[in-house]
Amino acid sequence: MQISAIITNHNLRAFLALIQHTEGTSKYPNAYKVMFTGKTFNDLSKHPNVLNISGRYRSTAAGAYQFLKGTYDKLKMPNMLPLSQDLAAIQLLKNVGAYDLIIAGNFPAAINKANKIWASLPNSPYGQPTFKMPAVLAFLKNNNANISIGLTSVLLFFASCYFVVFKIIK
Repeated sequence: MQISAIITNHNLRAFLALIQHTEGTSKYPNAYKVMFTGKTFNDLSKHPNVLNISGRYRSTAAGAYQFLKGTYDKLKMPNMLPLSQDLAAIQLLKNVGAYDLIIAGNFPAAINKANKIWASLPNSPYGQPTFKMPAVLAFLKNNNANISIGLTSVLLFFASCYFVVFKIIK
């Protein structure tokens, strides 16, 4: 996976920010530490695996992209640091065939694939409240150039080192 794409590809940065927006984590000071219901966690060494309940919904969702415990475990990420969460989200986008569509700027098609993972995206099959397609496309259009997620270009060198070390350890 190219870590540089997280920083340099505006479409990818915007799409990751869209997921944070629709999942409701972008409104918090640190989206990477938010659990379902808005509670926060501080230990980024692992997924918190806390079952939170709100109304008829129960979830272990945590982090900027609201990863379920089982999903995050399957990705075998070493921790819940922002870079790990960004990379995990990208891997999930690749798994459902949305990544290349995002890079190409085909957002409607990418959303219709990514909505199998993130229930807040338009046309998601999970029966939870979703955003409407015009709203998410407007978000992507209006925010494409100025999105800030877990990394900045200053951290590119450190991110690359992290990726190399992670691959060696794995």
